[in-house]
Order: sequence, then structure tokens, then C-alpha cells
Amino acid sequence: MNTNQAKEKIRKLLALAQDKSNENEAEAALLAARKLMAQHKLTENDLEEGKHHELRQVVYEDQTFSGLKNAWMIDLAKVMAEYHCCYACMRGYKGQTTRRVVFAGLDDDPEILLTLFDYAVQHIRRTVAEYRKRVLWSVTDQREKNNAARSFEQSYAQGFREGIKAKYEQQNREAANDEQEGEQVSTALVMVQPKEVTDWANGLHKVNFRVRGAEANESARAQGFNDGLHFNPTKQVKA
Repeated sequence: MNTNQAKEKIRKLLALAQDKSNENEAEAALLAARKLMAQHKLTENDLEEGKHHELRQVVYEDQTFSGLKNAWMIDLAKVMAEYHCCYACMRGYKGQTTRRVVFAGLDDDPEILLTLFDYAVQHIRRTVAEYRKRVLWSVTDQREKNNAARSFEQSYAQGFREGIKAKYEQQNREAANDEQEGEQVSTALVMVQPKEVTDWANGLHKVNFRVRGAEANESARAQGFNDGLHFNPTKQVKA
């Protein structure tokens, strides 16, 4: 079965799945459609031929980053974009050393991702602020305090990024297992970057970005990994 044949069959199965007069048949049709979508690496956007999808870019305005401050933001953005059908990059401005995160994707995808990313950024910044108050309150040497805080922040953010990536992968494995067991599967299984987004990303000018390193803090990294693995944006409150 080629891609066009698969698309046509998937459309018919999804139409059948909308018929609620027979719940068992509808569920079976949806499951079969999802299986074909996974096998042929198709998204719902790929099925909507003739419908115009707008490539949009959104800029994260709340925080900037540089090689010295908040440098972890761009790596976190790239990981989250990978699992939300988007692409993340940085935007700089002439005469400035700071940069901003940019998300590109189709339709509402970048705005949805921007909200999730903001929750993650605020969570990390809140955790670092709490560490300063709880652990570093007695450190009188300002340079020593800043170095310790930077070490904690970079290590924690690295762990958080690894944890949230593991969370996405775990969700995909669970979706695959559900499919094998005959359960309704989620669209997480077929999250792929649309061609329009890939083409846009390939046309970008690559820039060098140097990060000022900090001493590793393995305890902070482990804490970050655990928090990323169990991160639930619906329970976060913006600071």
C-alpha cells in the first residue's frame, strides 16, 4: 500500500469512527486508522489535502538568554519542540548579546507549545530562586554565591530537560503498547514535524552559540530529572 492509498483508507476509517451508532465498530475503525498513520508516519495535517495550513512563528518574550544567563532555555525549547510538531531556534538582535527563543509550526501548534514552555521555564526559575533562599542564604561572598547558583541552575535545567524528554518517550511507548493491546491510541505516537516546518528550518542561517560552563552538580541534575519526568503543566501556576 503506497502513501496515497493509505491516506484514502485512513480517511474512510476516520469517517467510520465518527459513526456512534455502533461504538465497537467506531473504536475498531479509529484504532485501525491510528495504526496506519503510525506505519506510514502520517499526521492529521497530512490527511487534510486542499486545506491551507499557515506556518507561524512565535517569540518567547518573557525571558531572554545568553551564553552566561539562562543558556539552558534553547536546549529545553528544542526538546519540547521536537515532540510538538514544531521547531525551536534563537533570534538575536544587532548590538545585543541576548537572544530570544522562537517556535515555528503550523496553525496553533507554536502558541500551544509556547504556553507549555513558559510553564517549564517558570518552574525552573522558581526552583533556582528557592535554592538560593534555602541553601545559599548564609553565603556572604557574592562571587561564591553566584557560582554556586549557576552550577545548580545549569545542572538542574540539564536534568529537567533529560527528564521531560524521557517523559515524552514514555508516553510514546505507552501509546504503542496500548495499540498492541487493542486500546485506543493517542496522536503522540505519530508526532512528526510537518514538511513545511522542516523546509523552513533548513533555510535558516546557522549561528554559533557559546555557553559559559559551570561546575557540575549531580544532585541538582538528579532532582531536575525527577521533576522533568513528573512535570505536569496543568498543575503549574505562573510566578
